[in-house]
Amino acid sequence: MWGKKILVPEFTEIEEVAEFLKDTEYKLLYNEQFILLCNRLLDLDYETAELYQRRIKNKEHENLLEMENLINKRYPGEGEKLFQYLKQAGCRMVSKSHLVARLYSDIEWLDE
Repeated sequence: MWGKKILVPEFTEIEEVAEFLKDTEYKLLYNEQFILLCNRLLDLDYETAELYQRRIKNKEHENLLEMENLINKRYPGEGEKLFQYLKQAGCRMVSKSHLVARLYSDIEWLDE
C-alpha cells in the first residue's frame, strides 16, 4: 500500500513513559506524542519540545545535549535508554493528522 515498512521498537522500560505510549502499542509514532511526553514528563514548554522534535527529525543530535541531560536527571539509570529511544524512534515520527488523512485517502469505498 505505501511501500517500505518502517519498524518502530517498543519502549516499556520506564512505566511513566510507557503510559504515554500504551495506545500505540508502546511505540512512539506521532509528533504529538513526543511533544506531550516532553511537556508532561520533562516539564518542557510546547515550543521547546517542538524544537527538540525537529532536531531529532533532522538528525541534529549534537544539539540535543540539554535534552539528554534533562532526561538523565529525571530518570537516573534509565534516562540514557529513553534518550536513545527518542533519537531512534523520533526520526520516524509523523503527524497524526497526516497519517489519518493518508489512511482515509487509501480506503476503497464499497458503496461507489
